[in-house]
Amino acid sequence: MRERHPHDRFDNTRTHTKRVGAHRAAGALPQRHWGWLVAVLAVLVLVVSGIIYIAVQNGKIDFTPPSSSATEQPSEEPTDGATDNPDDGGTDQNGGDTGESQAPPSDTPTTGAIDKTASIYVLNGTTTTGLSAGASTRLNQAGWTQQISVGNAKSKNVRQSVVYYHDDAGESAARGVAAALGIQTVTKSQEYAKNNAGGPAPANQVVAVLGTDYSASR
Repeated sequence: MRERHPHDRFDNTRTHTKRVGAHRAAGALPQRHWGWLVAVLAVLVLVVSGIIYIAVQNGKIDFTPPSSSATEQPSEEPTDGATDNPDDGGTDQNGGDTGESQAPPSDTPTTGAIDKTASIYVLNGTTTTGLSAGASTRLNQAGWTQQISVGNAKSKNVRQSVVYYHDDAGESAARGVAAALGIQTVTKSQEYAKNNAGGPAPANQVVAVLGTDYSASR
């Protein structure tokens, strides 16, 4: 038989109560409401993304940062030191030659008329007797009909034959004498700028010094 206890205050409870689900937090949203909010946010994201994409395609929005190394437009004003003439060998603004167009000196004989009236000396720089006299005869046969002075050079050991002239007026005659005697070297020098008397030589004086390379048979 079940034991019965005396009635106390804990037995005084309500048989029926209207409080149902009292353990839930106040204000909590049902789970179905969260799903609706997520769907709305997804739609908003898609709409905004579509608007941005269309704007970029139409060129209304540019995400490219400005370049710091943009190409400068060429100036229409000439820079300092620029020349109007692209040729290197032109003249400057003052009308003078720049120097780059000048041709180097040439050893080619001049094409002007040979002065056959020049004062000519033929000196023997070797130990071969009669060498200068034979050269004088060759010059006479080549058209040098004036009196040609012959003699001996200061040195008897001259190896290379040279025709000297001391003034530009004697250059054509010097080259003509060299061609007639078969001498390759023609030089402008003041070494023979005097005559036999020790005075100033005429401007067209030419002196041929014969060396061991001279051939009388040429």
